[in-house]
Amino acid sequence: MTDKRTLILQVADKLFVEQGIKGTTIAQIADAAGIAKGSVYSYFKNKAEIVRALFIQSFERSQQEAEQLLNNSEIKGLALLEAFVVKQLCQVEEERAFQQAWMTDDSMVMENGLLQVVQDCRTDIYQVQLAILERALGQECTPWRYDLLTMINGQIQEFAMLILLDNMAYSHFNCAAFIARSARWTLIGLLEENRPPVLDESSFVLEAVPGGKDTQLKRLLTQMRSKCVSLDGEEQSLVSQTLDLIEQQMAAEPPNTTLLRALIANLRPYLELADERAKLAELLDVALI
Repeated sequence: MTDKRTLILQVADKLFVEQGIKGTTIAQIADAAGIAKGSVYSYFKNKAEIVRALFIQSFERSQQEAEQLLNNSEIKGLALLEAFVVKQLCQVEEERAFQQAWMTDDSMVMENGLLQVVQDCRTDIYQVQLAILERALGQECTPWRYDLLTMINGQIQEFAMLILLDNMAYSHFNCAAFIARSARWTLIGLLEENRPPVLDESSFVLEAVPGGKDTQLKRLLTQMRSKCVSLDGEEQSLVSQTLDLIEQQMAAEPPNTTLLRALIANLRPYLELADERAKLAELLDVALI
């Protein structure tokens, strides 16, 4: 059975496509969903929040699919990168109507809250993308991983624009093969010439819009989940379970600070999460042990 929040998003997505975002009202969404107008406001303060929720939903789908690819040990080498690109383009194709509705609505394109969501999503997805890139091309790509990822994302974006702006149809598989091999050929050239990278650890910094405490906490947990996909199966499961318990305590009224402190301490062995672990303790106002 579809919960009410999901129903609202499904109906809003359909109406935004049919009528445009600007031409759709909260009252119309409520009527089409068969619920009271006040019920919509109990989940979303305004229409912009609904649009932001649809973007987050899309991002979470993309992130989940990317993590599933990383967890699939049967997909190796360039096939992993190709599978990632195919999933990205298929999602663009499936969500084309909503993306077109958003891109043609001036009030939404520069909406501050939506810009924050987009920036947050870019910050988070880059973590799992880097893991896919290094798994696909090998550790030898590490010095140029930020340059290569920037190139790959630029190519995906340009091919996506052909779908969104020109309604162009082409083989996603051929496109993915071209992008993956372009990355490999570029890496071969870089290795032969030993060219210095354009971007490195210090220069490649995506500053997410800070947002409120709840937003920062949610972003931290997302980043930690993205990073833990590189761990071994058992370690990944333990970290994931710990993060689930932390999230449960964050939602409790009041949260058990002693338990939160212990759960954050359980993450200490994982050096990959050291920075996020310290920030998590700071935001939750618990001692870092």
